[in-house]
Amino acid sequence: MGQVFMYKDGTGEPELFDADNVPKSGYSDNPKTAMGTKKPAAKKRARKDGKFVADDPSTPDINEAYE
Repeated sequence: MGQVFMYKDGTGEPELFDADNVPKSGYSDNPKTAMGTKKPAAKKRARKDGKFVADDPSTPDINEAYE
């Protein structure tokens, strides 16, 4: 029969398999699914005791309100 590409989970590395001999686990047919979808870590607010932290105008590329 034909051959299909499957993508290794975690790395997304493609491998070619016979259509009759496709592994049941550890592989995905979609490279994005195989790589996983990790969300970026949320920024932590730098508030202490419920008070706002002001932004320092002398550092325009850094927002002091977030750690």
